Amino acid sequence: MKNQGIKIALVIFGVLALGIGAYFIFKDKKEDELEDKKEKDDDDDDEKDDDDKNPFVKHQVTTKKGNLNLRETASTTSIVKQSLPKGLEILARPSEFQGWHEVSEDGKKGVGYVSSQFVTKK
Repeated sequence: MKNQGIKIALVIFGVLALGIGAYFIFKDKKEDELEDKKEKDDDDDDEKDDDDKNPFVKHQVTTKKGNLNLRETASTTSIVKQSLPKGLEILARPSEFQGWHEVSEDGKKGVGYVSSQFVTKK
């Protein structure tokens, strides 16, 4: 009888130990997930701060003649997404690529690049 009581106590102890162990495993996992989310949110805030420092503003296409190519990336060999006519007003900002402006349709997200020499800030 005494041995049976010890066995029951050991089983209960084992179950409790497993439960507590599982609690700490899930608790640590949840804390890691929350920390990852906080780091991602901080990164997003940093990107937003960068955008706030360099917002899209009105520019005008100022080619001498012909159209200006809106390119997928900041390169003269990049795919031409659209052709912008001389005199068109666009939303743009200097990009991180020297000699290129990033263009936006909504003032929030860039959709392509144009050569900086053919746009003038309004």
